[in-house]
Amino acid sequence: MTDFLVKLFVKEHANLSDPTVRGRYAKLTGGVGIVCNILLCVAKILSGILFGSISLVADGVNNLSDMGNSVITLVGFRLAAKPADKDHPFGHARYEYITGLLVSFLIMMLGLSLLKTAVEDIFSPKEVLFHPAAIWVMGVAVVVKLWLYCFYKKIGKKLDSVAIFATAQDSLNDAFATAGILISFLLGTYFHLPLDGYVGAAVSLLVLYSGWGLISQTLDPLLGKPPKQELVKQIETEILNYHDSIIGIHDLLVHEYGAGQYFATVHVEFPASQNITVSHDIVDHIEMYFQEKFGIHLVIHMDPVETDNPDVMLLRQRISEIVGGISEELSIHDFRVVFLESHNNVLFDVVKPYEFPHSEKELTEMIQKKAGERNRLIIRFDHSY
Repeated sequence: MTDFLVKLFVKEHANLSDPTVRGRYAKLTGGVGIVCNILLCVAKILSGILFGSISLVADGVNNLSDMGNSVITLVGFRLAAKPADKDHPFGHARYEYITGLLVSFLIMMLGLSLLKTAVEDIFSPKEVLFHPAAIWVMGVAVVVKLWLYCFYKKIGKKLDSVAIFATAQDSLNDAFATAGILISFLLGTYFHLPLDGYVGAAVSLLVLYSGWGLISQTLDPLLGKPPKQELVKQIETEILNYHDSIIGIHDLLVHEYGAGQYFATVHVEFPASQNITVSHDIVDHIEMYFQEKFGIHLVIHMDPVETDNPDVMLLRQRISEIVGGISEELSIHDFRVVFLESHNNVLFDVVKPYEFPHSEKELTEMIQKKAGERNRLIIRFDHSY
């Protein structure tokens, strides 16, 4: 069903990197969400009023807020599709994250409201009247919400959209909430147990828990999270295989300004003996290649590496083995040596994980001890981003 709707309403649906196409997906998800939630909202509120169920009325109000969430997501995608301008040179794609965060806050507010209503019903329970129509309304609502969850999740996975993932989780919460109300409705009818308030409280706690998780999930891309390892490996492989004269790369930084909007910088090592004009030409071609093939705005810093001096190469290999012997998580780059009569000044960077057990001072002492007094180490530590 999802694939059918996508093919029917989303033109050029396979071009997921195009903001216009992402906007069409947003229109589809927003439209489906608005229609389904309006129908469910009206049916649940009328049933709750007729049969005296506080939890069912609250669940209907929840669907009304879901319709608002769909509108927020739709507006967010429209804003995200705006091109870059002088005030926002990196584009507007992060609006998707902002709308996802807003939906998460609304879920939290709804959970608190449901909890308040449920607690009041626990202390002042009201009789819930049985009627087959209410059972049918709740049963259909569970099925519709489960379908919406699958629908949103599939499209959210296609677009890698935190906003749509948040909406999918909200739909799953609604399915559990309505199922819980249905169970309490049946138990209250056949066993005369006043469970309406208790089930409402349990459902509200579930909503609060998922809302908090979604806030954490949507904050990560706004604060800046590391790129996916698949993307890092792809960038590294493409650069290293681009030309035979490339020795290595380091200091790769990838910034994401919304889904598919990547800006990256990297240091690429070339033999110091190679003509600088040749190395620079290779760098220019790599940057154009990444822009055209992957849509990544890549800026390369060219690093010359001395490959003709056997003393430097031997010392580099020795230091690399010392550092690697301490931990396979450590690596070196930007290696230089100044040979003096009394000693050697050895300068290099060490890439250290954030949670590494040894401090920078301890690591320096460990490497210096194995390198010997002749080699005076000047180490700068950095991290992998």
